[in-house]
Amino acid sequence: MMYDRNPVQRLIVLMFTEAIIFSSAVTTEPTVLCTGYCRDMYCATLICPAGYEMVCQISGCEEYIRGDECNKVGEGYVLRYLDNVTSCDNPEYAEVTCCICRAPAPPGPTVAPNETGMECWNGMCEMTLLCPPGYNLSQPHSFCAHHNCSVLGPNYVEESMGYGHNSLGMCNHEVVYERRCRTCELGPDSTGTSSSIMPSTSRIMPSTSTTTTSSMDVQAYMCALEAIEIMGAGIGAVNGVYYKVPNKQNAEVGRTALTECELCATWQYGEWQVYVTNSHFWRISGTDPLSYYYDGVGYMMGPPKSGDWDDKMENNGTKPDPVVLPARMFVPITGQEEACRGATAADNSNSYYELVDASSLEECQDRCLSQPRHCKGIEFGRGRCEIWTRPEGILSSYKLTGFTCLRNDLAPVFSPMDGGKDRACRGATSLDNSASYYKLFKGLTLGDCQSKCMDEPLCKGIEHATEYWHAGRCEIWTLSHGIGSSAPVAGHTCMSYKARPWTPPLV
Repeated sequence: MMYDRNPVQRLIVLMFTEAIIFSSAVTTEPTVLCTGYCRDMYCATLICPAGYEMVCQISGCEEYIRGDECNKVGEGYVLRYLDNVTSCDNPEYAEVTCCICRAPAPPGPTVAPNETGMECWNGMCEMTLLCPPGYNLSQPHSFCAHHNCSVLGPNYVEESMGYGHNSLGMCNHEVVYERRCRTCELGPDSTGTSSSIMPSTSRIMPSTSTTTTSSMDVQAYMCALEAIEIMGAGIGAVNGVYYKVPNKQNAEVGRTALTECELCATWQYGEWQVYVTNSHFWRISGTDPLSYYYDGVGYMMGPPKSGDWDDKMENNGTKPDPVVLPARMFVPITGQEEACRGATAADNSNSYYELVDASSLEECQDRCLSQPRHCKGIEFGRGRCEIWTRPEGILSSYKLTGFTCLRNDLAPVFSPMDGGKDRACRGATSLDNSASYYKLFKGLTLGDCQSKCMDEPLCKGIEHATEYWHAGRCEIWTLSHGIGSSAPVAGHTCMSYKARPWTPPLV
């Protein structure tokens, strides 16, 4: 029998529906635009990225006076100012407003438009924007502030800027009053795989039609294995043994991992000798030395010289032969007695290394291997062991009798992209950018941002900002094929994080 719900039932249904929507929503912090005048009106003090709606709640002034501000309301809420003051500064009020940006789902993929021309007249500048194939210009978003369009999203650029009546034709004026911003959104008939913005992988796929192992083949096979290890794709791993993973999954890993690491692998006696970033060595029994598939069984060989073998493997007689460290694991700087240095022979700092106990050079090396993503090399002499963790690695040395400096060439290091300074990271091209490519942190120094990256197994590099409203912004890039390009953005630094290039010998 059909009947109408009473008001209480309707209210319950409405609250339940709203709870479901909010539980699946994504949130982010609003940006404070400015606290002054925009011509004849006050600037809006908060703005949300495009696709987000601002949601505000009232909080008591008691928290504001204590300095808690919006923390009591919830994580991500930002205090909204009115005319550079809060209502708590007026004794007639007893409340403040806290806001957050909410969207029902993450915004779709975007790329930055190309700016193909600019005209300025009567204090207004207009840019001509073009999108790559498969993308269309978004609806314009206008606001009034000193900020640029990046507050709406990383790929938003200015379509027009108004500078006031006294700045005819001067588009580099310090005070910007009005901005109209746009980005390129995925077209309704596009899948987002336009050849103009996505790299083709068919040309770098390993070939199985030749008996020569190229450097790309070696890296591809090793990278596929590393990706399986890091991403947990090897779900058949039991008691230290990684069993065969379905080819479909391996193919996906192989495609995305072909160019992302520069570590060491060699083909010997019909088996791969592979170094993996968790300081364990693996022997992989493969059927095809040129294949990027993980098509065999991998036996965990443990940290070097530890003798820490799995009992089941020992009882089954599967204990492998001792492993010889890859030649690239520890490399002298000059081959002489020397102490490690940073960028130059005079560049030395206690912050570059950790001082640990080690009675021998070999023990010092083992201490380095226990933290392979952090340790860039070692200095050992007279019972003193320095584990070098300088993010950019060991680039120089200083002649010193009785000391040995060895660089871990397998360890990833930070390298500036296109000079690094005033560059923002991008994917395959300078237009390829997405919030899904990185993890965002705020309030970090460049060094803190680098440390975050070194702690993240999938980190391919960082973008760090020091300019004004973005100061302390840290992006930890985890894009599978790494940072392939950059774009000019003032106050930003882009650095890749990977091992130095290496070409293994042909076998």
